[in-house]
Amino acid sequence: MRKGRLIQIAQPMDGYAYTSDSLFLYHFALDFIPQGARVLDIGAGSGVLGLLCARDVQVSLTMVEKTSKMAFFARRNTEAANIEAEVIEADFLELKPEIPQSFDIAISNPPFYSSGHLKSPNPTISAAKSEENLPFESLLAHLKQFLKPRGDFIFCFASRECDRVFKSLLESSFKVEVVRFVHPKSNRDATLLLCKAKLGSKTPTHVLPPLFVYENDDFSQEVRAIFKAACAHSIKAQMEC
Repeated sequence: MRKGRLIQIAQPMDGYAYTSDSLFLYHFALDFIPQGARVLDIGAGSGVLGLLCARDVQVSLTMVEKTSKMAFFARRNTEAANIEAEVIEADFLELKPEIPQSFDIAISNPPFYSSGHLKSPNPTISAAKSEENLPFESLLAHLKQFLKPRGDFIFCFASRECDRVFKSLLESSFKVEVVRFVHPKSNRDATLLLCKAKLGSKTPTHVLPPLFVYENDDFSQEVRAIFKAACAHSIKAQMEC
């Protein structure tokens, strides 16, 4: 697992900060992103997922972010990383593609906390965590306008929702091709699902070995390798006037 050049990710002082979920998804997605692909990052936040992928694979990257503050930081981080990418400030569900069905791949770490979850009073954090801001079924239906007929959707979600996620994908003509479950420890239930689904596919589903975050009280060897490969340095910053 090679280490990429350092990327510095500035994030708001009082906003949502990316978590290890985005780094696990970045590592998972890299195996499925070919050189030259058109990639759409949905709910990009500060841009960490899309920028890490674009650093390691030469792609055409478009990032969509609904929150003005996070879109600002996505643009700032894109410029700081010297990566060519388009940042669109918009609600994805209201966005229309400039060229229909033109993206090869969509990636996303979408909000997946249910309506029953206690919401943060911070609107930026709430937008990043509460699924009501980007319902999964609505995301799938709208995404088909952007993806090529055999396009891929690579994403993560709460593992407790996997039955609903797989059902929704199937009903939207996506076939689950590869899945991996992330467990806090080897004796604990999975908490995160990493998934690659393809429109119109008939490929049998491949379930990868689980990813264990901790061995005893330390990060597992694989997780340490993922963090090293990501080589992302997070800093807190203010929006510039």
